[in-house]
Order: sequence, then structure tokens, then C-alpha cells
Amino acid sequence: MPVNRRSFLKSAVVGGTASVVVASPRPIAAHSPHKEDTDSRFTPQWQSYVDSGIYPPLTHLFLDDFYIDKREGLRRMIHRPTSLSVEAPVLKAEKEWEGVALVHRCNPIIYDQHEKRFKFWYGCEDPTMPEIPARIKRRWAYATSTDGVHWERPELALVEFKGSKKNNLVLLQNVEASSALLQNVVRDDRDPSPQRRYKSIGLDRHPLRPGEITWTEPTGPTKWYEEMGSKIGCGLFIAYSPDGVRWRMKEGWAGSAALIMDGSALHGYDERISRWVLWQRPRVMPKYRTIGVSFSEDFEHWTWPQYGIAPDKDDPPGMQFDHLTSIQAPEGYIGLLAVSGLSGQGFTAAEELPQLVYSRDGRVWTRVSREPFLLNGLEGSWNDGPLIPVSPILVGDEVFIFYYGKNKGEMWGQPTLDGRRVTTSALGLAKLKRDRWVSISSTGAGELLTALVSFAHNELHVNVDAKGGTLRVELLNHLRQPIPGHTLSDCDPITVDSLDQVVTWKGKRDLSSLIGTARCQPEVGRALRLRFQLERAHLYSFSC
Repeated sequence: MPVNRRSFLKSAVVGGTASVVVASPRPIAAHSPHKEDTDSRFTPQWQSYVDSGIYPPLTHLFLDDFYIDKREGLRRMIHRPTSLSVEAPVLKAEKEWEGVALVHRCNPIIYDQHEKRFKFWYGCEDPTMPEIPARIKRRWAYATSTDGVHWERPELALVEFKGSKKNNLVLLQNVEASSALLQNVVRDDRDPSPQRRYKSIGLDRHPLRPGEITWTEPTGPTKWYEEMGSKIGCGLFIAYSPDGVRWRMKEGWAGSAALIMDGSALHGYDERISRWVLWQRPRVMPKYRTIGVSFSEDFEHWTWPQYGIAPDKDDPPGMQFDHLTSIQAPEGYIGLLAVSGLSGQGFTAAEELPQLVYSRDGRVWTRVSREPFLLNGLEGSWNDGPLIPVSPILVGDEVFIFYYGKNKGEMWGQPTLDGRRVTTSALGLAKLKRDRWVSISSTGAGELLTALVSFAHNELHVNVDAKGGTLRVELLNHLRQPIPGHTLSDCDPITVDSLDQVVTWKGKRDLSSLIGTARCQPEVGRALRLRFQLERAHLYSFSC
């Protein structure tokens, strides 16, 4: 069976942990139990690609200008996802043990391919809980869904609440139930130990345990520190679970809260560099929120937070970046950057919304658009305040973008800013078609000429909406000369809306004679330029 964009995606990992190329950080351990030997990846299937000279196609998006040489009559457009939570959230606090709000920032939702369902770990904010040294009044619960819209609370029978275990509360076996460990959860089938099948990581505060250290502010102990700091362990902690509902924290911390702030968001495991990737907030004083990155080979030893992206001169005064969640593109990271202070009123203006960003290496970022990628609800709605997405998840041809939605208020359980409601938060959902984050679009006629593109596959596919218009493609050599038989006039016009449309020239789709195979030298070469001619069309990506 020929390999195309659709069949290749079906065989790939869904979710936010597919392969991506980033610069390798300095290794921090001589050996990792999860690091695969390079030769073991050279499978018979990959050998067949080498023997044929035809490899799986690589998709190129238009999130930056890397492959754009010239464009005329075209503009880059962002495409906001369709919200499924306009009137109400898909999951909200309804059970007594869930308190007044569901709290779920960072990356607490996964799609389990084995069970074909979403799994969600969320904090239950309950102001009636007794005060503890860490000042966090929260239990942790677990829910599942097959479609992302309708959620079930499985009866776990693990934690007693008011004399009964008939609830969906998860068990944290060696740390306070108010722990923030489950801010990021991942299922890891690479780990040989079934006791570490599920992993979690989060910046946590809990009562100080034997052997843990604490920290102070640069000016020495403050009133806050005297009241709480000397009594808590505060930093980046890790927990493991065999089933996702019984968790045990690893002794010792994985990062110091003196170096990072809260809001660390796990991207996932990057197959191409054999590293875990974690978006951090490096400590900048006076307190200023920016985004950095840390890497790990084994999930336990993390590099120091390396600086990444911060507000610039084109942003309103007082803007800060609260945290970053992401999904992998074939050539980089697509990020949803939680931005506070969009109107210039500063971090505390309760208007936090995400912007679309993109990076090819995890360090240098493109702000694809300064406009919010998701919009909050109308005044008085359940999500008229901050709206913060968790990591997007690709399932089939749909991207599920779950988000934390909050109404306009400060602390959960207190009156909202308008004094008419109670401050609460819940789970929302929006959806996007695969790879349709941005497009190169024309209202009339326009042309785009790419830089040199190296073809892996022997066909050209496009993700395009040309219904009501047309798209034609021309192939050019490295000297910018059109290739006979593959000019604009030879191209069969595309007039459909398709996520995976093959391009043909007078009915011909196989480019092997041009790009060559493992047994035949190319007529033109693997590196070609493409000229896209659009009229009333949106071009989202091309794969070759």
C-alpha cells in the first residue's frame, strides 16, 4: 500500500507527543533506561523506504516564512477552532466533593490509544477544606470520555469522602491530597516498569518532609515565609502510577522553586531527540512571567530552565506570559501561549487568553498572531474571564483543544467581580480540523513561490479549501525554471475542500521520474520549488 499523509498519520502517535527535531541539550545522565539503541529503530519497514528511495511524506505548514520565498496577492490567516462550549462547559463541578470549581491548567488530559478514550485529572477546589501549611484546598479527581463532550466519573472506591468511597477521587499515597502533582500527566508505554506506566510532574507545595529543603526570598525571611515557607517543600515534584488513579510521589524534588515559578507544562516525549520536553517559567525578579524550556532523558533529571520567549516592544505595557501548552507539528512545536495583560492593564486584569506561537527548535519562537486564538464568552457567561488551553490533542483528523474557562472573579468560591455570581471554573472544548491552524489565502488571485523543498515522497498532497475557487501547482527546478509536464497549465485544477488532496498534472501523480528512486538517479532532483496559484482559496499545508 502506498504511504500518503493520511496513512502515515494513522500509524503515528496521536496527541501532543509525536516526533519533532530540536537541538539536543547536553546530556545529564550517562545512560537512560528509556533511550533506545539507534540500530533498533532501523526496522524492516524503514529498510523498505531506503530500498525504494520513497519515504513517508513530510508536511509543511505556513506558521512561519521558512519555506516562503515570495508571495503576491495572498495573506496569512489564523483559523480559530469551533467552540463546543458556548452555552455551558463539557464538565463542571457537580458532586459535593468537587467543591466550587474544577482547576486544570497545564497538561492534565491525555488520549489513551489503547482504550480509545480521553482521560482527565482535575483539581476540585473546596474552600471548606481545613487549612494546611501549603494553603491549597484541593482534592484530585479523574474522569473519562470517548468523545470529549460527554464525561463519566468512574467510581474508584479509593478515597473516603464523608464516610463513603463512592466517588472518583484519586489516591495520592504518600503526599497530601491537596498536592498539585497531577498538573501534567502522561502515559508512557516505553517504560519497562508497569509501576511507572503513568507519570506526572508539577510545581507543588506540601508540608515539609524529612530530607527536603526549602528556600527564601533574596531579602531574607518575609512574613509569608515565616508563616509558610519554612514549613513546606516547594518545587518541581514527580509521581508515578501503574493505573493512573493510585499515585506515589518520588522522594526529592526535580527542580527548585527558587529557579522556576509555578505553571510548568509538560509537552511530552520527543522521539527524535530521545528527550522529555517541559515548558518552564524561569524565575525573573521582580516577578515577571516568561517562558523557557527544560529537557530530560529519564523524566527525573531535568536541565536548568533555558530562556525562550518573553513579551517584546510590540506588546502592551505590563503583559506577561503565564504558561505555554503545545502540540507537535512535523517540523516544530505549535504552542498556545497564555497571555495576560492584553489590554495593557497588567497581569491581574483577569483577561488571560491564548496566542498562537510556533517554534522549530523549542527556543526561538514566532508569534504567529498577536490576536487571541481562543475567545472568552460574553459578559455573564460561564467563561467570560480567563481562558487557558491545555495541550491540544490530535485524534484522527480532529484537533481537540480543551481549556480551563473561568468567570470574572478572583478566588474560587468568592463573589465574581460583578457581585452576581460565585467565582468558578470548568472544562471547555473547541475543535479544529487537522493542520488548519493558519492558511495562505486569497480573495482574488494570488501566487506563492516556495524556497527549495526536499521531497521525501513521490507524490504532492495539499490540505486546501478551494471550494468556490481554484488551486494549481507548478514544479520548478533549483534555477526557478518550470519543469515540462508539471507547469501551471498542465496542473489539473483543484476545486474541493480536502484535508488530503493529491495534486496531478494531466492525470499524472507519480513524481518518481523527476525525483528519482534508490535505483535510478533523478531527472531533476529531490529539491524542487513549488508555485501555488490560488484564486478564492485557502492553502493550509502541503505534504511531499
